[in-house]
Amino acid sequence: MMLLGYAITASVLFSLAAVLVLAGACRKEIWKVVSKDAGRADVVAIMMLLIFFVVFLAVFVHPVEQLYFDENIYQGIALNILSHANALWCQYGTGYLKSCFANQVYHDPAGWPVFIAIAFAIFGIGIGTAYALQVLVGALSVFGVFLLAGSITENRQAGIISALVFSLVPEVLIWSRTEASIDTPFMMLSVFSFLFFVVFMKQSNKRTFALFAFCTALAVYSRLEAALLIPIFLLSYIVFGEGRPMTVIGTRLRNVWNAVNYDAGFLLIALLVVAVLFTQVYYISIEASAPSYGQTGNNLFSFKNLMSNGKTNILYLMGYFNSSSYYPAVFPVGVTILAITGAILLAVDRKEKGRLGVLIMLLAWILSYFLFYGFFYAGGATFGVDSRFMLEITPGLAILAGIGITKAGKIAEIFTRNKRVGTAVCAAIIAVLVVFPFVELLPIPTMPTGSMPQQPVPLGAVSFIQSNYMKVPSDCLVFSFTPDVWYELNRSAAQISYLGDLNQSSRARFSCFVLDYGYWCAVPPYNTGTCASAKERYDLKTLAIQPASNGAYYALYQIMNYT
Repeated sequence: MMLLGYAITASVLFSLAAVLVLAGACRKEIWKVVSKDAGRADVVAIMMLLIFFVVFLAVFVHPVEQLYFDENIYQGIALNILSHANALWCQYGTGYLKSCFANQVYHDPAGWPVFIAIAFAIFGIGIGTAYALQVLVGALSVFGVFLLAGSITENRQAGIISALVFSLVPEVLIWSRTEASIDTPFMMLSVFSFLFFVVFMKQSNKRTFALFAFCTALAVYSRLEAALLIPIFLLSYIVFGEGRPMTVIGTRLRNVWNAVNYDAGFLLIALLVVAVLFTQVYYISIEASAPSYGQTGNNLFSFKNLMSNGKTNILYLMGYFNSSSYYPAVFPVGVTILAITGAILLAVDRKEKGRLGVLIMLLAWILSYFLFYGFFYAGGATFGVDSRFMLEITPGLAILAGIGITKAGKIAEIFTRNKRVGTAVCAAIIAVLVVFPFVELLPIPTMPTGSMPQQPVPLGAVSFIQSNYMKVPSDCLVFSFTPDVWYELNRSAAQISYLGDLNQSSRARFSCFVLDYGYWCAVPPYNTGTCASAKERYDLKTLAIQPASNGAYYALYQIMNYT
């Protein structure tokens, strides 16, 4: 098991190093693709947009852990990586994980914690670092959408507009201000994988192929479903190009055949990426084989899920607002309208070079993940935090919306023979279908923390620990459902399942023992199971206690008779 943790860390670091080195080696090819039709005004515009995005997040969007406790686990894995290069979930260890005595595989891929570990190493251990890293990921996503949209359309105006549309989607703002969710980095890495794919398509050499392949590998390490990108890239490669469709497809198929049969360089790169991904596949297969994988009592993937989630997610894209959800999920319907318009205008514009490949690539990206999460048991966008699964289709929708706005302005310019009219039409569309809805929806991303429906109990539990952890002597071991919170506060902790299961040598490491009577002790079945039996079995001394919602409470108890 330990070897697997080391292999995951090595694979992710190798892929990251490969992307950084290859990006430097391919800088001329990348610049040639992304700088076409770019001017000083475009640089100023994207810089202003990025500044606005970061400042808006910092000032108006409240930092809060959306996917509570999972995000603490990612940070706990990051601490294990930072201290031991081990990308596994520590169940029992010391503060900052100077030592870890028990590890296990977590049900999500471990790629993102490697990035968190790097941030911890550079900027220090703490949730502030995790929050800042998430903001950086959101900003890089906006920048990536700008580069990708501009590259596939060869129109920098479309790039700016697409990035603007993307940055004003409430869910993008919300999930760029959470603590350590894996969904935002998955979205970001997907955007850059598509960008580097476009660079490869336009430059067609081994370096750019390796760049996009290793970036895709990083995306797979952030979320396993990123593997869906591979057939999308293959399909896009076959139809991507200028000329008659059948001629393009025939040429591309011959290129694939020649690369596989005659070009050892491309084949070796592909085999190396497959080898790098082997540890990820093995890692996830261990957890997937466990009976507890996913939500028990539900089919992980099924047509029944699709019927329910498909309807829900269509309503989400139509601007449906579910005020009774754990977190109000909302998508500006203007973006959906503009995306559909952009797809139609792109399809009928015969003057647009390579429009078939661009359209198929974007639609395949959107539809693949819309259907994939539709089949998934937790893929309903308006069911609380599950709106995060819709992040993966948001860049494609924003780019199509940007194309729609740009082409509408171009049509107006052609009819009036006045460039200013075209610009005015673009501005009017943005104001009516993008900016105005954003202003109307401002109460959602800027919602005060205390008003968020899903936050009172878990937020209170974590805040209680952070406010009272100093009352726990530093040589104590805390039994907790959320030991990762304690690791990051430099306190030793173990999963509460170890409460009655520590051997004598493990007990000898610590001079006292503490029960974290937190969030899970307030909900079934633990409120009448593990937590209740602990209170009956042990003599407990109260170190801190605080009322919670619904008559529950949080407490820290020192166990006086733990022998």
